[in-house]
Amino acid sequence: MNKIKKNDKIVSEKRKMLMNKNFGFGISDFKKFREKNCFYIDKSLFIKEVIDGNFEVALITRPRRFGKSLNLSMLNYYFNINDNSIDLFKGLKILKESEKYLQAMNTYPVINLSFNGIKTENYKTMLKRLQVRISKAFKDNLYLLNSEVLSDAEKDDFEIIAYNNIPDNYKYEIADMVNFLTELLYKHHNKKVYVLLDEYDVPLIHSYVDNYYDEAIKFFKSFIGSTFKDNPYLEKGVLTGVSRVSKEGIFSDANNISVFTVLDDEFSNCFGFTKEEINEVLTKYEMKENLNDLEKWYDGYTFGNTTDIYNPLSALKYFKYQDFKPYWINTSSNDLIKMIFAKSSPKVKEDLEDLISGKRVEVKVDLNTIIPTIEEKEKNIWGLLLQAGYLKPAGYIKEKDSYFVEIPNEEIKRFYENIIEDWCYRTKNMTLNYLLDLNFTEFEEAFKRLTLEMFSYLDVNENEDENFYHAFVLGMMVELKNRYVIYSNRESGFGRYDVILKPLESKNKPAFIIEFKSCKSKTFEESIKEAKAQIENKKYETELLQEKFTNITKMAIAFKGKEVKIEIFK
Repeated sequence: MNKIKKNDKIVSEKRKMLMNKNFGFGISDFKKFREKNCFYIDKSLFIKEVIDGNFEVALITRPRRFGKSLNLSMLNYYFNINDNSIDLFKGLKILKESEKYLQAMNTYPVINLSFNGIKTENYKTMLKRLQVRISKAFKDNLYLLNSEVLSDAEKDDFEIIAYNNIPDNYKYEIADMVNFLTELLYKHHNKKVYVLLDEYDVPLIHSYVDNYYDEAIKFFKSFIGSTFKDNPYLEKGVLTGVSRVSKEGIFSDANNISVFTVLDDEFSNCFGFTKEEINEVLTKYEMKENLNDLEKWYDGYTFGNTTDIYNPLSALKYFKYQDFKPYWINTSSNDLIKMIFAKSSPKVKEDLEDLISGKRVEVKVDLNTIIPTIEEKEKNIWGLLLQAGYLKPAGYIKEKDSYFVEIPNEEIKRFYENIIEDWCYRTKNMTLNYLLDLNFTEFEEAFKRLTLEMFSYLDVNENEDENFYHAFVLGMMVELKNRYVIYSNRESGFGRYDVILKPLESKNKPAFIIEFKSCKSKTFEESIKEAKAQIENKKYETELLQEKFTNITKMAIAFKGKEVKIEIFK
């Protein structure tokens, strides 16, 4: 068989065929996806599960980019009474099922909404963006203006909303408009309506990041209740999101909603790629030798009773580019996750360090995401991380009602490593600023946080000698190279100091003498006393005094493993 070279590797023609396929990245419209002949791993049995599901309204939570939008668009084209979709589904598994499922095709009015991308800086703008999305759902059904069933008044109201010409104090609140549309569709078709809402939680999450969450939650409580609770025109509703957002019962006005999270068996193989699906692709395109690396990088998710779920975006990106990279993690700013970790307790950070080292951690889990106080409640943090794809369940301890959790794969591990590096970088800069401002109380607290985070990450033990800490502080001080000359292990007075910082700008700027002591067999107090005595008795300040520096601070630092004590004196 003919072969080609890629990145100095021999690549078969079949693999080249896969690389050249259209993977439809960024296409969430199922019709467009199929008409462009995009590479598709068949998830059409999701339709069967929705039809058979014992629910009126389903909220399905899955990580971002795991196929939620494409699946909901597929439902729209399958059920929508205004389409003829038989060609879109040719060759797919759903058409091989019984006649019951084929009879449901194109027989229901459908309202198809997505709140993805609604990220605004204030509540007023959020409402405007939501209103535009809802108006589009009306515009998708403009044929209702020709209905012989609807009254002229109903058509007038429909047209006002469809063209977004909504006057002040209009009789329909934004939260009630979808309910009104279900009524009109039911009257016209004499058929109950499917309501599909994709990424319902995106505006809520960003309302927290931008500080208008309390206003947003009131709106969504009203909207969810109006659209989905006791709606006599509703056949079924399907909502998707990353998390089950909860505060004072966002779903309390819609107690008919059944929630299916990553811990539930329902829909467990409908999002993401199963091991069998991946093996089928690797076999077809002669790539079986890549299975182990593919598992390491993108496998590891567990949804309900289905294990070995692969991240679909990253797997497809690998098929396209034939390179192992953190694709999925780089498709979002991950702002909420980073914010939560930055505000979280030291215990959460310590657990994260254990996870990065390959350990599994036992945690309490609450899948109700209470966003405003999430960083204060560890069980909510772990719940969000599970739902959002940053952790996987690795076992349930029934008697404790707790879970073992693990990092699913190499891609997510690297994300966490970057978070810790960012923490250390920010903490390091803040620590140095406190030092130069001579704010010694804040400096000591920040320095302790820095050593706790960095040394935990490096797995420091109590037997490390002074050279380790010396090297650590020198590396930290490199950030000051444009403002200070940094000397280490040079003679001054009657001995060799550990570190001296000499300001470049002025002799009146703060200068520093630093001495380290490791507490291997001594108490912190003894080690600090020894370091202070060494600075004074060996007259380490001699060099600075000879050069006319006038503002000299002396610092004794004692270490023991991850703990540190500092004493600052003149």
